[in-house]
Amino acid sequence: MSQADLPLLESQTGVIASRTDITKADAARFVEQFCSVVTEELAQGGQVQLTGFGNFNHHCSRQS
Repeated sequence: MSQADLPLLESQTGVIASRTDITKADAARFVEQFCSVVTEELAQGGQVQLTGFGNFNHHCSRQS
């Protein structure tokens, strides 16, 4: 996930709010915190698994 993806996620907070019966502000906080937790885990070399969606990990490629 890159910084460019965040506006797309944040634009969906209204949809998340209506489908979960929470406020748009609460949905925005959830999206922000979810992204933060995933980013921190990957930055520490961890792996994030979203069952039914995918596995994510940080991969560094060698530069010649």
